[in-house]
Amino acid sequence: MHLPPRIGEPSARPGRFRNAWRAAHAPVAGVSRRLQLTAYAIVHAAVLVDQLDLLDKQNVRRSRSADHLTARLSALGLSPQATSAETTERSYYRYAVRLPEEVLAVAPVDRIARALTAELGFAVVQTHRPLNDNPLNRPSTRRGFALDREYAARANAARFDVPIAKRIQGSVVSFGHEVLLAPLDAIGEIAVAFEKVLAHVGEPAG
Repeated sequence: MHLPPRIGEPSARPGRFRNAWRAAHAPVAGVSRRLQLTAYAIVHAAVLVDQLDLLDKQNVRRSRSADHLTARLSALGLSPQATSAETTERSYYRYAVRLPEEVLAVAPVDRIARALTAELGFAVVQTHRPLNDNPLNRPSTRRGFALDREYAARANAARFDVPIAKRIQGSVVSFGHEVLLAPLDAIGEIAVAFEKVLAHVGEPAG
């Protein structure tokens, strides 16, 4: 397996996954960065508005790629995220796949995600941490929430048990929607990478 690109670098296969970039794990922004984040949001909004005319065609491509990949991964015993029968049209933000229990008994989900990232050249990651253990949901770290001890105790999300969210975080990997804009033969390579990684999941990393 080749090493994944560094954060900020394009995909190791720019011709195959042209829009796929490695995810940047930036620290959580503080209050002092709100203005900068607002400026970024304005720039992002301007870019997105300019892209709206392309959205419908891109969603068709994403759905076609997702259907192709779902069929391939399901044949391997994986469980791509399904949608309800009442859905009239589906779009994608992230493509998510649940790994089988027998695979997770051999290797944890984060190790499998790293192996897939190395194999494919774009970021394959776990889902976000549950809200009761998420750095974005810790009111006690913000002075604005320091009202009194009773309120702090009630607002402490760590007091909740969220077994389903924990189970999902420990069994699901995903990648960004931009990958689904790749050609279908490149989408097929994703299934090949999953098959390869799962076949060697019990081998020591090296």
